[in-house]
Amino acid sequence: MIVDPMCGSATLLIEAALLKLRIAPGLFRTSYPFEEYDETNFPIAPIQHASASCRAYPHTPRNNRWMDYDSAAWEVVLEQAREAELEPSRVLEENSFLGNDLHPAAVELARENVSRAGLSTSVHMERTICCPRK
Repeated sequence: MIVDPMCGSATLLIEAALLKLRIAPGLFRTSYPFEEYDETNFPIAPIQHASASCRAYPHTPRNNRWMDYDSAAWEVVLEQAREAELEPSRVLEENSFLGNDLHPAAVELARENVSRAGLSTSVHMERTICCPRK
């Protein structure tokens, strides 16, 4: 069992569960900034370069994509990541992760995040004091 006595939004518990399930970071995303550039997914302003090729700055978008972005290769990587995932019911025991926080809004936020991650049966949240005074 993994316990986070002051879990806040449950980030550590969710990441631990996803790690145990072999779910790659960011796999829940529907798009990635390097696929298509716009102001919403690339918040850093593009750097102006004297060089037309921008080879020294591969992160700088040109034609709305990273210069070396290969969509076919990216699809292979995504598929490999999905195939590596483990079935939660076969790996995670019920309530194998315990989160605790004193603040009711933090506990509610943590429950929402756990639910969005699809881990509600494995991550249990409580609102209690982590270190009772003697």
